[in-house]
Amino acid sequence: ESINGQTKDQLFIKAREWFVNTYKDPNDILQLADKESGKIMGKACYKYNFVNGINVSVITLCFTINIDLKDGKYRCRIYGFSGYNVNTSLLAANAKRFDNIDYDAQYGALKEGKRKGYNNKLLTGLDNQIKSIEKSFYDNLNKKANSDF
Repeated sequence: ESINGQTKDQLFIKAREWFVNTYKDPNDILQLADKESGKIMGKACYKYNFVNGINVSVITLCFTINIDLKDGKYRCRIYGFSGYNVNTSLLAANAKRFDNIDYDAQYGALKEGKRKGYNNKLLTGLDNQIKSIEKSFYDNLNKKANSDF
């Protein structure tokens, strides 16, 4: 993406601010932050949930975020998805099941028509979370600096 008129250093500061404002403890998330090379990498997790039949699925989605910065442009890549699902029955609150999630396998199953309701909700939640992260990051980079404090 192109960000006109901003240097790599200005974008780096805004990207670091985004991590601080987005994550509860950004130091636990960040794996690499190299201003000279314009590279920031981290591992993060988000939670989302949905009702699936008589169950409530609470999904923990984990991923790697990789940000590359140059004068006037940036690239934000989100990949390496993993996670787990805690299913709780609406009929018996103490009936819980924990499952690891393989997002590639779930996508393949959806394409094959398997568990369409669950897989569609699972993958729509993933898509919504990633779009939200990307928009939040983009908006932060495009935010005008408030020099009148």
